Amino acid sequence: MLASIFIFFSMGLFLANYLPYAEVLIVGGTLIGVFVGFYLIYVQLKGFF
Repeated sequence: MLASIFIFFSMGLFLANYLPYAEVLIVGGTLIGVFVGFYLIYVQLKGFF
């Protein structure tokens, strides 16, 4: 989960140098990373139980 958040966050920071609306991408990327992380944990737990 932390890895996916870090990946999306660093992608947002990387794109921040090139795009004017990068703050939206950073916030959105962080939220996407959080949701993807929770979804991956949910899938793993569902398969475990």
